Amino acid sequence: MTFRNSLYAYRGLDLILRPRVVILMYHSIGDNSRDPHAVRPDEFAKQMAAIASARIPVIPLLSAVQNRCAAHTIVLTFDDAYRDFLQNAAPVLRKHGFPATVFAPTGLLGGTAVWDTYDTDRKSTRLNSSHLGI
Repeated sequence: MTFRNSLYAYRGLDLILRPRVVILMYHSIGDNSRDPHAVRPDEFAKQMAAIASARIPVIPLLSAVQNRCAAHTIVLTFDDAYRDFLQNAAPVLRKHGFPATVFAPTGLLGGTAVWDTYDTDRKSTRLNSSHLGI
Protein backbone atom coordinates (compact mmCIF):
# COMPACT_ATOMS: atom_id res chain seq x y z
CA MET A 1 0.00 0.00 0.00
CA THR A 2 1.41 3.39 -0.90
CA PHE A 3 1.63 6.19 1.61
CA ARG A 4 -1.10 8.14 -0.18
CA ASN A 5 -3.45 5.15 -0.03
CA SER A 6 -2.65 4.50 3.62
CA LEU A 7 -3.61 8.08 4.49
CA TYR A 8 -6.91 7.73 2.68
CA ALA A 9 -7.64 4.83 5.00
CA TYR A 10 -8.06 7.38 7.81
CA ARG A 11 -11.27 9.36 7.63
CA GLY A 12 -10.49 13.01 7.02
CA LEU A 13 -6.74 12.68 6.63
CA ASP A 14 -7.02 12.95 2.86
CA LEU A 15 -7.17 16.69 3.49
CA ILE A 16 -3.51 16.80 4.48
CA LEU A 17 -2.52 15.96 0.93
CA ARG A 18 -3.87 19.32 -0.26
CA PRO A 19 -1.55 22.36 -0.22
CA ARG A 20 -2.85 24.28 2.80
CA VAL A 21 -2.64 24.48 6.56
CA VAL A 22 -4.84 21.75 7.99
CA ILE A 23 -6.02 21.75 11.60
CA LEU A 24 -6.72 18.30 12.99
CA MET A 25 -8.99 18.70 16.01
CA TYR A 26 -9.31 15.95 18.58
CA HIS A 27 -11.32 15.54 21.77
CA SER A 28 -10.62 12.29 23.57
CA ILE A 29 -7.83 9.83 22.77
CA GLY A 30 -9.27 6.83 24.51
CA ASP A 31 -11.10 3.52 24.20
CA ASN A 32 -14.63 4.81 24.79
CA SER A 33 -16.65 3.07 22.08
CA ARG A 34 -19.78 5.07 23.05
CA ASP A 35 -18.10 8.39 22.23
CA PRO A 36 -18.15 9.20 18.51
CA HIS A 37 -15.57 11.94 19.14
CA ALA A 38 -13.03 9.61 20.76
CA VAL A 39 -10.11 8.22 18.77
CA ARG A 40 -8.61 4.95 19.96
CA PRO A 41 -4.99 5.35 21.10
CA ASP A 42 -3.71 2.84 18.53
CA GLU A 43 -5.47 4.71 15.70
CA PHE A 44 -4.10 8.03 16.93
CA ALA A 45 -0.59 6.56 16.98
CA LYS A 46 -1.04 5.31 13.40
CA GLN A 47 -2.26 8.73 12.26
CA MET A 48 0.73 10.49 13.82
CA ALA A 49 3.13 7.89 12.36
CA ALA A 50 1.63 8.45 8.90
CA ILE A 51 2.14 12.20 9.21
CA ALA A 52 5.71 11.70 10.44
CA SER A 53 6.46 9.26 7.61
CA ALA A 54 5.21 11.77 5.07
CA ARG A 55 7.46 14.42 6.63
CA ILE A 56 4.59 16.88 6.74
CA PRO A 57 5.51 19.69 9.14
CA VAL A 58 3.39 19.92 12.29
CA ILE A 59 3.43 23.45 13.66
CA PRO A 60 2.00 25.27 16.69
CA LEU A 61 -1.39 26.89 16.22
CA LEU A 62 0.08 30.33 16.90
CA SER A 63 2.48 29.95 13.98
CA ALA A 64 -0.43 29.19 11.66
CA VAL A 65 -2.47 32.10 12.98
CA GLN A 66 0.47 34.45 12.48
CA ASN A 67 0.93 33.02 8.98
CA ARG A 68 4.46 31.82 9.80
CA CYS A 69 4.25 28.51 8.00
CA ALA A 70 4.55 26.73 4.72
CA ALA A 71 1.37 26.05 2.75
CA HIS A 72 1.53 22.32 3.41
CA THR A 73 1.49 22.00 7.21
CA ILE A 74 -0.61 20.52 10.00
CA VAL A 75 -1.78 21.94 13.33
CA LEU A 76 -2.96 19.59 16.10
CA THR A 77 -5.54 20.74 18.66
CA PHE A 78 -7.28 18.98 21.54
CA ASP A 79 -10.53 20.25 23.03
CA ASP A 80 -11.67 20.05 26.65
CA ALA A 81 -8.33 19.06 28.28
CA TYR A 82 -9.23 15.47 29.04
CA ARG A 83 -6.68 13.62 31.14
CA ASP A 84 -6.35 11.00 28.40
CA PHE A 85 -4.43 13.65 26.45
CA LEU A 86 -1.55 13.18 28.90
CA GLN A 87 -1.97 9.42 29.10
CA ASN A 88 -2.43 8.59 25.42
CA ALA A 89 -1.67 11.54 23.14
CA ALA A 90 1.28 13.33 24.77
CA PRO A 91 3.67 10.35 24.60
CA VAL A 92 2.95 9.88 20.88
CA LEU A 93 3.33 13.60 20.18
CA ARG A 94 6.59 13.66 22.13
CA LYS A 95 7.89 10.65 20.17
CA HIS A 96 7.39 12.50 16.89
CA GLY A 97 8.33 15.94 18.20
CA PHE A 98 4.88 17.32 17.31
CA PRO A 99 3.55 20.43 19.06
CA ALA A 100 -0.12 20.60 20.03
CA THR A 101 -2.58 23.11 21.45
CA VAL A 102 -4.90 22.03 24.27
CA PHE A 103 -8.03 24.13 24.76
CA ALA A 104 -8.87 23.91 28.45
CA PRO A 105 -12.09 25.21 30.01
CA THR A 106 -10.16 27.01 32.74
CA GLY A 107 -13.06 27.38 35.15
CA LEU A 108 -13.49 23.62 35.22
CA LEU A 109 -9.90 22.38 35.51
CA GLY A 110 -9.54 19.32 37.71
CA GLY A 111 -13.23 18.48 37.47
CA THR A 112 -15.14 15.97 35.43
CA ALA A 113 -16.74 16.40 32.05
CA VAL A 114 -20.31 16.71 33.33
CA TRP A 115 -21.53 17.61 29.83
CA ASP A 116 -20.06 14.45 28.32
CA THR A 117 -23.08 12.20 27.86
CA TYR A 118 -20.85 9.49 26.36
CA ASP A 119 -18.95 9.05 29.61
CA THR A 120 -21.67 7.76 31.93
CA ASP A 121 -19.13 6.73 34.57
CA ARG A 122 -17.63 10.26 34.57
CA LYS A 123 -14.14 8.80 34.22
CA SER A 124 -13.02 11.59 31.92
CA THR A 125 -11.48 13.65 34.65
CA ARG A 126 -9.91 16.68 33.12
CA LEU A 127 -6.43 18.00 33.57
CA ASN A 128 -5.76 20.37 36.42
CA SER A 129 -3.46 23.37 36.51
CA SER A 130 -0.47 21.33 37.72
CA HIS A 131 -0.82 19.04 34.67
CA LEU A 132 -0.71 22.08 32.41
CA GLY A 133 2.22 23.72 34.15
CA ILE A 134 0.14 26.73 35.21
